[in-house]
Amino acid sequence: MEVDVLWLGETPVAELRVTGGDFPWLVGTLTPREGFSLLRWLDDDERGASELDEEAMTAAGWPFETWLLVSERGERHQLCTLYRRAPGPDGEREVSWRFGRLADQDDR
Repeated sequence: MEVDVLWLGETPVAELRVTGGDFPWLVGTLTPREGFSLLRWLDDDERGASELDEEAMTAAGWPFETWLLVSERGERHQLCTLYRRAPGPDGEREVSWRFGRLADQDDR
């Protein structure tokens, strides 16, 4: 199972453990790092959303371009969307996400 680390600017905020997916979407579990409750935005009943997209990221005070995924192999990608899935049979909450190329990456 691959683990990606979600960075917010210069701070690692969560681990995303890939359990499956259908490209371009990945499915897995999200484990927030201590001191950073990323799921508070996914659980925001007032917003009525279970999705963290560009608008929600910016509203949270962190522009879209500051959300970065780094794989175990050191590959860097832009997080595009992250959303909460319904809890599974074991009660564990899964998330789905998709990513894209960083603006500064060339086509090599």
